[in-house]
Amino acid sequence: MDKRVFLSTLVLFCSIVLLTLPTPAVESLIKNYLQKKLYKALLTNNWPKIYGRCSKIPVWNWNNTYQPVLDAAAKGHVSVLFLTKGSSKYCTELLPPLHQLAEYYRNGIGNVTFIALSYRLKKVPDKIKSLYPLINFYEEPVQSRIFSQLKANTGHFLVYDKCGRQQYHIGYPFGSFYYNLLPHAITNSLLHHITLCGKCNEDELTLGNSTLRQNTSLAFSGTSPSVTET
Repeated sequence: MDKRVFLSTLVLFCSIVLLTLPTPAVESLIKNYLQKKLYKALLTNNWPKIYGRCSKIPVWNWNNTYQPVLDAAAKGHVSVLFLTKGSSKYCTELLPPLHQLAEYYRNGIGNVTFIALSYRLKKVPDKIKSLYPLINFYEEPVQSRIFSQLKANTGHFLVYDKCGRQQYHIGYPFGSFYYNLLPHAITNSLLHHITLCGKCNEDELTLGNSTLRQNTSLAFSGTSPSVTET
């Protein structure tokens, strides 16, 4: 049989099988396929080296003195930056599992700072902020363009290592805990700090009058957290 005919027949057969399956079964197959592809990419060296590995964070701060990510790095913390917008349904639904992650790491599993930055004209309501005390909320200054500098959009997650450099940029829709990619990105940034990076030859980062020394020997022993999407 001709190879092209065989492949066409195989595709047709698979399509028929998928169409005969109940919708939840089809969704499950698609989810498993995507997770397998994404996990494989996320857990290999190629992903972080290509997508933001050790890239310097853009210059953005408050009053030209305070930068939450570098401040966290100066404390030896990995940072998770979540870009949100007001009362966006998608972003609001991500806050409960994100806060659950913050609770997990607060218990001494690893030093991780969680930051939520809201779009300059769409502030997160105070009543929502009060529900998640372990997440540090900030508003983008009106005259700034931090989202553009980060080359990111609403609903995106950016993970920074203990050197204050970007490790991962997880965009929509893969920031959803449906895919469970964020916990793996955090774990990689903590556990595989030496394996993926090694000795840092980049220029030292500065924060105000202090210098943030590069330290790639920091790591902790733990397991990847399991997050239940709410």
